[in-house]
Amino acid sequence: MSNTVIGDEISMDEIIKAASAQREQEQTVIRNTGKTVGRFAFDPETQTVNGPAEYMIERYAARMARINAGDDMVASVAFAQHGDSILAVLVSLQTDFAAWLGMRQFSIR
Repeated sequence: MSNTVIGDEISMDEIIKAASAQREQEQTVIRNTGKTVGRFAFDPETQTVNGPAEYMIERYAARMARINAGDDMVASVAFAQHGDSILAVLVSLQTDFAAWLGMRQFSIR
């Protein structure tokens, strides 16, 4: 890999290094907890949800607001099916992430 600068501030090497560190953190959380859905995991020690950084920055807060308000159909159905609120949240986040990622990839083409 080269040290090609993307934009004005971040090199490709820095992006790859940050992505690698994020993946390692996600995998550590996944190993330490049985509550994971797709790319999302709940860390019982810190009581936090871990997921892909871009999604967490861009959409996490809004999705959690909908879930907490009872306005998220995916979380409601998931909770009704298995009664586990943590898994219901993770299912909703993973579902929204898949749609978000798909739309991003679709709009790039």
